[in-house]
Amino acid sequence: MTTVTLNPEFESLLAGLDETRLPDFSLDHFNLLENFWIDEDDVVGDIILTSTGVSAQVASRDPSDPTLYTFKISGTGITPSSTLDQLGAAIENGTANGTITQISIDYGSLRIAQLDIAPQSLTLSSGNQSLELTGGFPVTLSNLINLVDILDGEAEGSLDDYGFTGFSLRDGSTVLASLQTGEDFTLNLDGFTLAMTGVDVSVEEIFNFINPGRGQIVPEITLFNSSGNVVAGTPFSFSNDSPNFIRIAYENLPQGTYYAQVRASDQQVVDWQTQTGLYELYSSWWGSTPGVGQWTSENMGDAPANATTPYVLNSGANFFGAVDSVGDADWIRIEFPEWNSTYTTSDDDTGEQLTFNSPLVLQAFGTGQLEPQLRDFQGFSFDSLTITTPDGTEILSATDVASFRDFIDALDEVLDSLFLPNIGGLGLAFATGDPHLLTHDGLGYDFHAAGEYVLMRATNGQSFELQSRMSPAGENVTANVAAALRVGDDTIMIAPGATPLLVNGEAVTLANNATHLLGANAIMREGNSYKIYVVDPNETQGLVQVDIIGSRVDIGVGLSNYWQNNVEGLLGNFSGSIRDDLQLADGTRVTFPLSFGDDPEAGTVGIYGRFRDDWRVTDESTLFTYAAGEGPDSFYLPDYPTQMITLDDFSTEEQAAAEAIAAAAGLTPGTFAFNNAVLDLLITQDESFVESAVNSNTAINNVDPTGSGIHVPQVAGGGITDSLLSLSGNVKDLSGQGLSDTTVTFRPAGTSVDLTRMTRDGESFNFELSQNASGRLDASRDWQEGDPSITALDALDVLRMAVGLDPSFGPAKAQNFIAADINGDGAVTALDALEVLRAAVGIDSAAAPRWVFFDAATDWDAMALSRQDTSVETGVEIANFSASSGGFDMVGILLGNMESV
Repeated sequence: MTTVTLNPEFESLLAGLDETRLPDFSLDHFNLLENFWIDEDDVVGDIILTSTGVSAQVASRDPSDPTLYTFKISGTGITPSSTLDQLGAAIENGTANGTITQISIDYGSLRIAQLDIAPQSLTLSSGNQSLELTGGFPVTLSNLINLVDILDGEAEGSLDDYGFTGFSLRDGSTVLASLQTGEDFTLNLDGFTLAMTGVDVSVEEIFNFINPGRGQIVPEITLFNSSGNVVAGTPFSFSNDSPNFIRIAYENLPQGTYYAQVRASDQQVVDWQTQTGLYELYSSWWGSTPGVGQWTSENMGDAPANATTPYVLNSGANFFGAVDSVGDADWIRIEFPEWNSTYTTSDDDTGEQLTFNSPLVLQAFGTGQLEPQLRDFQGFSFDSLTITTPDGTEILSATDVASFRDFIDALDEVLDSLFLPNIGGLGLAFATGDPHLLTHDGLGYDFHAAGEYVLMRATNGQSFELQSRMSPAGENVTANVAAALRVGDDTIMIAPGATPLLVNGEAVTLANNATHLLGANAIMREGNSYKIYVVDPNETQGLVQVDIIGSRVDIGVGLSNYWQNNVEGLLGNFSGSIRDDLQLADGTRVTFPLSFGDDPEAGTVGIYGRFRDDWRVTDESTLFTYAAGEGPDSFYLPDYPTQMITLDDFSTEEQAAAEAIAAAAGLTPGTFAFNNAVLDLLITQDESFVESAVNSNTAINNVDPTGSGIHVPQVAGGGITDSLLSLSGNVKDLSGQGLSDTTVTFRPAGTSVDLTRMTRDGESFNFELSQNASGRLDASRDWQEGDPSITALDALDVLRMAVGLDPSFGPAKAQNFIAADINGDGAVTALDALEVLRAAVGIDSAAAPRWVFFDAATDWDAMALSRQDTSVETGVEIANFSASSGGFDMVGILLGNMESV
C-alpha cells in the first residue's frame, strides 16, 4: 500500500524555491532574441539552399533597428538542394535525405543562439547560458519525417526510441538545474532534490496522454414536461455535415417546468464519434422574461443522471456538461415563460426559411472528450519518491508505491488532511465524560439517561444526523459507549472493540493516519481518534470526532455556519442563544433551573421526562448496527437515572481529593472542564475521565480561551427514588472475607446494558429497581494486591486435574474445577495450566487471574462438574422483584488459585 508522508511545513519549505537562483535566471541575449521571428515578409534577400544547409537573413521586428539577423540550419548531404520547393515536396512525401547538425541565430556578427544536434544530445546555448539534453534524438531528415508521421498517426513505430535521459541547465560554470533519468531518477533545482527509485516511463504513453484523441459525442436531446411526457420538437441544424451539433425547436409550449435530457447517440455516424465527452447546451426563447438571463447550478461538475436534482437552465443561457460514462444522461430543468411570438431563421444547409411559433429552442454541441486525469496516466511508475531541501530537510516522501494512480490518490488524501478543519475552529459542541454536554451555543449540562439518543439532526432536509448510545458507568451516571452518524447515503458507527469502525454495516479496517473516502466526505483515523469530515451544501467542511477511551467514547462536533438554525437534538439548535437550546421536538423549552422530571401542575419540563423521550432513538430512526435480537430498546432503561447527581452530593474532603487530581492534569479550577473532571472522578473513581476533560478543554480554548461563552445552568435536582425498591446484598470470598472494589451489575431482562455499583469501602451493594423488575445480578473483580497469590504449585495442580489426577490437596470439588478453568472454555486442560503458570511468573495474558461470582446459596456438593465440563452460570437470577429486601449475597472464586478453594 502506498504511503505518503508530507511535512506539515511543506508550503513554507517549498517557498524556498523562490529564493533560489532560478527565478532570476535570464538569457544574456534575451532582448535580441525577443525581436527575432521568421516570417516570409521579414526575409531580406534570397534564402540560400545548399547540401550543407539553409540560411536566410531576417529583419528585426523593431523597425528602428537596421541590424539583420542570420538564421542558419547546418548539416551534410541535404537533398534535394536545388530549390526550397523541391526540398519541401521531398520532406512532404518522405524522400528528403541529409543530417542536421546545428541551428544558429546571429545578430549581425554576434552569435546569440545556437542549437548543436547529435544523436545522443541537444545543446542549446545563448551567451553564457546553456541547456543540454541527453537521450535519443532524430538528426537525419528521414528520421525526423518518420517521427512526424508517427505523431500524426500516418506511420507505425515506437516513440520510445526517442526521448531524453537527462538535462542540465548552466549559467556559466554553475549548474542551476539538472535531471538524470533511468531506473533511478534525480531532479535537482538549485539544491532542492526530487529522487525516485524503480522508475519506468514510456515516452509514447506520455505523448498520448498529453495529446489524447479529440473525438466528440453526437448529442441527443429529449424534452419532457412536468408530467414526464415527451414533448415533440422539430430538429434543424446549421449544417448536416456537423452531426455533433443539433438544434431543436419546441413550438407553442405552455408556460411551465420542463426537463431536458442530454445523452450521447449510440448510432455511429462518423469515425470520430465517441460515447463519452463534453457538450455545451444552449437554451433560447424570444420574449421578455423578467428576472432570468443566466443559468444556475449547485455544482459545476457532471449533472446527475436523474430528474430529481437537475441543473437549472434559464433564458438565453448556456450550460456545460459531460457524458462521463457510456449511457450517462444529464437532466436540466427549464422554467419556460408565457409569451406569444414567432422566430424565423434559415437552414444553412438547404437555405430553407423556417418559422416557429412561440418556440423554446435548444441546441447542443459536442465539444470534445473529457480531459484526461493525471491519476489515470499509465505510462509512468516508480517504487519510492523523496523531495528534500538544500539542507536535507524532507518535504515529501512516498514508499511502497503500487502505481502512479495510487500515489496520486494517497497524495490527495494527505493534502486534504492538511487543510481539514480543526474541531475547535468550528461551531463546537460535544458529549464527553459521563457524559457532559456542551451545545453549539455554549450551554453546558449533564445528561445521564441510558439508551440511544439524537445528539444532532438536520432540520432542513439534509441527510445529516448524529446519535449516541449511553450506558451506565456508575451509580446514576452513564457514558457514551458508541456513536453513529448518517451523512448523505452513508452510515458510520464507531464503538470500542475488535472492529471499531463500521461503514454501512460493514467492518472497515483503517490504519493509523489513513483516510477512508465517502464521496466528498472522509473518515480519518489518528490513533484512537476517528475524525469524520463532512461537506455541507455550501461546500464548507464540518467535523465529527469520536475518541475511543477504553470501553467508552467521547464525541465532538464542529459545524460550519451553514448549520445555524438548521439542527436539533441534545446539542441544541445552533441558534446563537442558549435560551432555546434545550427543547422538545415540538419546540417546548426545558425549564431552568434544570429539574429531574416533568411537573405538569407546576408547568415545568425536566431533563428526564418528555425531553429525554423526544430525543430517544426508535426502531425507525436508529443509525446503529445491532447484534441479532437487539434494537434501541435493548439499551434503554426507563428508570435511569434515579436522581440527579452534583458536586454537592459529596463531602468537602472527597471533593478536595478529586480537585487535586484535576489540577495536576493542568485544568484550571472553576472552569467547565475542571468541574466535569472532578464530578467524574467522584462518581466513577476512573481517572480516564480526566483525559476526556483535558481534551474537551483544549477544544474549548481554541474557540473561547476565557471560557466566558460557556453557561452552566443551576440544577434544582430531584429523582424518582420514592417509587423504587431497594435490592441489596454482599460479596465475599469462599472463606467469608468481604471483597471491596468489586463491580456489581444488574442487567434488566430484555436489555443489553448493566446497572453498576462499586463495593468501595466494604462488601455491600444496593440497587434501586422498579416494581416487579427482573434480570440478572452479577459481579466482576480483577486480581488486586492483597488477594491470594497465584503460584507454580497452582499451575501444577491444574495440570494434574487436566490429565485426570487429583490435585495435591485431594479430590477436586466443584469450586476447584471452576477455579482451574482460567481461560473460561468450559473444561480444564493443559492450556489452563499454562495460563496459570504465566500468571505465576508475571507474564501478561488475556486470561489473567480474576474473580467470578455465584449465588452465595449455591449447593456446591450437588453440582456435577468435572474436568470435561466446568460450565456454570455466574450471578443470581432475579424474577419479579416486588418488595425492598437484602440478602442477595454472592460469593467469589479466584480463577487460577487452588488454595483459597
